Amino acid sequence: DIWGAGLTIAELAMGEFPFGAAIKGRVFDLAMLVTSETPAVDWNAAGGAAADRFSPELKDFVQQCMLPKETRPSAAALLDHPFVEMAVGVDVAEQGRWFLNPVDDCNFSET
Repeated sequence: DIWGAGLTIAELAMGEFPFGAAIKGRVFDLAMLVTSETPAVDWNAAGGAAADRFSPELKDFVQQCMLPKETRPSAAALLDHPFVEMAVGVDVAEQGRWFLNPVDDCNFSET
């Protein structure tokens, strides 16, 4: 589903579960989080990386995916999101670049 896609994208970008170890693997707690509120990903928790390491487009896309079902954009609408549009024409060998802000491009080979 769209919510799960947002969770997976955040986890792949961060390299860890985006809601912390306290809830990882605790299905009931995760279900409560999903149904009771719009969870906010703590982008600063990504292995000590600064939140600005992640592009605003990535963070907004994940946030849109995690909105409550009633207010969440449709899959078709999300296909027009700037984060998805950034992938048009991206060479597979360069695919990780659009997860980062342009300032990180100079260090891309080191990350």
